[in-house]
Amino acid sequence: MTAPTRVSPRTDAAPMAFTAGEFIRGALYAWLWFLLLSTLTFVPIAGPMSWIALVYTGPWSVGALILGSPLAYGLGRLLERSPSVLLHAALFTLFGALVGIVTTAFAVFAPWSGLHGSLNPGYTIFIVAVCVSAAIAVPLGWWQTATRALRRDQHNSAGSGAKYPHPSHPHS
Repeated sequence: MTAPTRVSPRTDAAPMAFTAGEFIRGALYAWLWFLLLSTLTFVPIAGPMSWIALVYTGPWSVGALILGSPLAYGLGRLLERSPSVLLHAALFTLFGALVGIVTTAFAVFAPWSGLHGSLNPGYTIFIVAVCVSAAIAVPLGWWQTATRALRRDQHNSAGSGAKYPHPSHPHS
């Protein structure tokens, strides 16, 4: 007995549509990518003490995840009719950079943040690392989720003639 085939939300009119579950998965992947990338970028800067950065980036990134998710969802809905993988990747990269910049600025300038007044030359490299990590993590989360969903669609529609864009083919 074979497992029932999942119905894809993607259609010819909305080739990059997504389910709530796919969105949540993408948001969580982006968050995990951010934690990994930001921690790895701190290693050459802070050495063995780089794990301490998670004390700050962990809670702030959860806040960014919660507050940024509705905006990312809206962006995804705006883009669902566009099959351009390059457009999606570029806009989610810009979105990630914006989230990184806004979250970091808020963390540095909010008097109650524990980081207030951290904007000095010694911390600049950490701030840049966080912002760059966010700019990379968000499109990685999108790409990882989109690839999985579109591969499943290709598998489920084998022989049906349905064709959907695939993140592994950036010109589609």
